[in-house]
Amino acid sequence: MQKIYTEIIGTEVINAQNGKRLARVQDLLIDPENGKVIAVIVNLKKNLIISVMDIAKWGKNIQINDPHSIIDGFEILKVKKIQEEEIKIIKSSVKTEEKKYIGTVHNYYIESDIGNLSKILTRKKFLFFHYDERIIDYREIVEIKKGEIIIKADAKVEKLKKARNFEKRNQKLAIDSGAARLKEIN
Repeated sequence: MQKIYTEIIGTEVINAQNGKRLARVQDLLIDPENGKVIAVIVNLKKNLIISVMDIAKWGKNIQINDPHSIIDGFEILKVKKIQEEEIKIIKSSVKTEEKKYIGTVHNYYIESDIGNLSKILTRKKFLFFHYDERIIDYREIVEIKKGEIIIKADAKVEKLKKARNFEKRNQKLAIDSGAARLKEIN
């Protein structure tokens, strides 16, 4: 099942044994080499995380079997390395291999059953206005590094505005055809 980053943030982490609330998700840590979620961050200030290996169930909340699964992020070497390199997906600049600017990541999708990054959502910004929203499949990504995501030169990038305009046009056609039918009846 796909989950969107902005909806994951704030998700409760509960003890699967007794249903007790333990924390809330504050961020996700993604391995830039393979796009896998490697940790759920539950306290940014204290650097407390839950390794995805310790998640018993990920549905409307995240369930863990042992409250001691919430640990310092620096206890896991891979997590420590990514945190020290400050690699994040949100707010990263997205460019093609030819350095053409596509936008900035404002959201992304995770396949929660396998814990993989599946799509990133980008947009451009001018002053306070956002425009040119796009969806990019993870398979189009060449490299993820600090502050930047590089995609293939010939990446298939879907523009969100086209999809929204298509929906609006179809709604308008449905309304227009409904009105035409009413005229025929009268």
